Formats: sequence, structure tokens, C-alpha cells
Amino acid sequence: MKEGEFPVHFTKIGALLLSLGLGIIVISGLEKVILFSAVFSKTHAMSMESIRINIPNYIWNITEYTYISGLVLLILGVIGLLAGIYLRIKK
Repeated sequence: MKEGEFPVHFTKIGALLLSLGLGIIVISGLEKVILFSAVFSKTHAMSMESIRINIPNYIWNITEYTYISGLVLLILGVIGLLAGIYLRIKK
């Protein structure tokens, strides 16, 4: 390793964080579909308000936190990829 080089490849970490973020966002969507199907089988209601009424806030917040954490990882992955590409071009 030369002087001033980074020991870690930003592109690999960026791709890992990007794919992890996308996976977590997909899991968040799957959680919402499962919650919707559970409520729909009991009430047969299609409005979002009736779904939110039948699902407690602490359960619904889990899907929101999952989505937000996936979005943060996705953004960090894009930043890592762009940093890796920038450092590779700069060399």
C-alpha cells in the first residue's frame, strides 16, 4: 500500500451498502403487505385510515423505521460508490 492510499475499497463497501439498503427497503414493503393482508382478512376495508386504525402504532412504526434505515444505507451506498469512482478517476 502506498502513502496516502485507503486500505478499504469504497466501491465495494458502497455496493454492499447499496444492496443492503435496497434489501431492507424491500423487506419494509413486504412488512406493509403482510400487515395489510392481515387487516384485510379481518375487516375487508381498503382505505388506509381503516388499516391504520386496526394496526397499533408501535407495530406500524417498525415498518417505518425499517424503511428509513434502508434509505439511509442506500444513500450511504451511493456516496460510497461515487467516492470510490472519484478516487479511482483521480489516481
